[in-house]
Amino acid sequence: MKNKIIATILAATVFLALCGCKNNNNDDIAPYVASDKWEKVEKADMPAREDATLTFEKMEELYRPHTDWRIYDIRTTETTVKPTNGGTAYYVSNKGNSANDGLTPETPLASVYNLGKVKLKAGDVVYFERGSVFRGTWTAMVDGVTYSAYGEGKKPEFYGSAHDYADPKYWEKSDKKNIYVCTEIFTKDIGGIIYNEDQSAVKVTVGTNGIFEGKKFNSYKDIKKDLYFYRDTKTGKLYFRCDKGNPGKVFDRLELNTSGTIVSVKANNITLDNICVKYGGGHGIGLSNNYTGLTIQNCEVGFNILTDKRCSKLFACV
Repeated sequence: MKNKIIATILAATVFLALCGCKNNNNDDIAPYVASDKWEKVEKADMPAREDATLTFEKMEELYRPHTDWRIYDIRTTETTVKPTNGGTAYYVSNKGNSANDGLTPETPLASVYNLGKVKLKAGDVVYFERGSVFRGTWTAMVDGVTYSAYGEGKKPEFYGSAHDYADPKYWEKSDKKNIYVCTEIFTKDIGGIIYNEDQSAVKVTVGTNGIFEGKKFNSYKDIKKDLYFYRDTKTGKLYFRCDKGNPGKVFDRLELNTSGTIVSVKANNITLDNICVKYGGGHGIGLSNNYTGLTIQNCEVGFNILTDKRCSKLFACV
């Protein structure tokens, strides 16, 4: 029960970001407005901290109203950042094409990986279309570039998960009842399985003594509970127990949090504004050593699971 409450609080509060959009006086690029499609809640101030021994139930009672308002406020934040110092605006969309120049919303590039051909420089802004989903990891490597959003709807989303695995083609029956094996091989660890967008399966993490939850664990055949999963480090195979049948049919959404940082920053004075980062097996956003000036504002960061023991029982870590 305690873990469930922890998870609930984390799921709500992890959509944090750090408010305070920058405004620049360049009227060549019009701001893009987020769609007001989420339920509006009244503003609730953050209550004063009480006794440090608060119960989880009391924390939920105190902070939920403020958290709900803050989530709404962040999700509906408008884009106001613009190029500076003679910088250029570039546009990226799921509807784009790698052959486009990326200079207008009508001629967007197809992915962040296409940006290599445009030679970014300090003062540029890269706008990702709202409603787009970009999968895989990427690195911001040019000093002084801002990454933000354009269009309407949900913030552009960056997922560490390679696919939505809610498809029967990704799962096969194993030789053990109710245990399914993914049709892909994973060379990296899987930090978590998130199903139906906000619920987490339980990772089998075997200790050096070969014990898991007080019992000897030899192989995937020892998965005894529904919605537990195990990655065999020798074969790279992922096993998932699902008592209701093929996970690809049971769930509407199934994301696998593959080890690694989704957005790596290896440059100075980078700004990440109005993007959403989810479903990674490590950090959602990571700043490498020797770089400074990173600004993260108006962003959603959630459901990024570290693969070490600190977070093995939680489905969201900050």
